[in-house]
Amino acid sequence: MEQSLRRMQRFAQYVKLVSSGGLQFYVKKELAMTSGMIKTMLSGPGLFSENKCKEIPSYLLLKVCQYFVYKAHYTCSSTEVPEFVINPDMALDVLMVACFLDC
Repeated sequence: MEQSLRRMQRFAQYVKLVSSGGLQFYVKKELAMTSGMIKTMLSGPGLFSENKCKEIPSYLLLKVCQYFVYKAHYTCSSTEVPEFVINPDMALDVLMVACFLDC
């Protein structure tokens, strides 16, 4: 029973983001909270641990997850922060998704 509780607590630290293509991304909850929209969903009455991003293709959701890690790593960093690289071909799509997710 105690082992089961520990396992549930470990999984509660993560959220599952599902792209429009059905690809699943497991992200630490604290990182996903970078997104205002996801933060609101996770703080709401339903307390969702899974978010279906039906409008977001996998390649863009991957970039969003990479940004979550980048932001967490470099926030309050005393070192020089490198540029977050975005392929120019997908820059407009990334901007639209960032606005949608509020991050």
